[in-house]
Amino acid sequence: MPKISTNLASIVLCLPLLFFSMTARSAVVSTSAGSVTILKNNIQSTGAENLGGVLPTGTILTTGGDGKVLVEVAPGITIELQPETQITIGETIPDRGQDAGGNPIPETYVTLAVGSITCDTSGAATGEGGAMTTSLVVMTPRGTVSPASAGSMVISSTHADPRLSTVTVAARSGDKMVNTTGDQQVIIPEGLVGVFRPDGFDLDSI
Repeated sequence: MPKISTNLASIVLCLPLLFFSMTARSAVVSTSAGSVTILKNNIQSTGAENLGGVLPTGTILTTGGDGKVLVEVAPGITIELQPETQITIGETIPDRGQDAGGNPIPETYVTLAVGSITCDTSGAATGEGGAMTTSLVVMTPRGTVSPASAGSMVISSTHADPRLSTVTVAARSGDKMVNTTGDQQVIIPEGLVGVFRPDGFDLDSI
């Protein structure tokens, strides 16, 4: 099982937002295979036992060496956990942003402690001009990653000391926009990988 760091600096910054928010919708387990452990309401069970079941805020999902689980965290947004990965389901803040018409856009939070997840937000692009009607924010030991356009991306994090750990973001298709820890917008072109490091942002070919 993966070794999980308990000192996620980015969580401290986001706690005030989460504390005063309301959960709009619980996450749902879509598929599960191999070793998958789910800690929900302080009760541990397997992924298979939770198929179709809801995962309230605070639920921790952990995959083993042969485990994978697909979770719909918000309408039209799915996250697939790869082997040796752990995430925590965060809250959905109903009015963190607004679309062009002034309508609220909910933000769903997920914390990636270690491992790799594939985030597919294409199903959330049902608004005018393909605009996202729901936003996904992934918190990691090195900051937050927030897709600003619909599509699929892979986010990976090491489980080292958060001061030294890296977060890798790779676009699956097309150009994707992400926000770094300091809110600097960086384009991640197709076929490239962006790595957050203490000394800045670098692009490396994959």
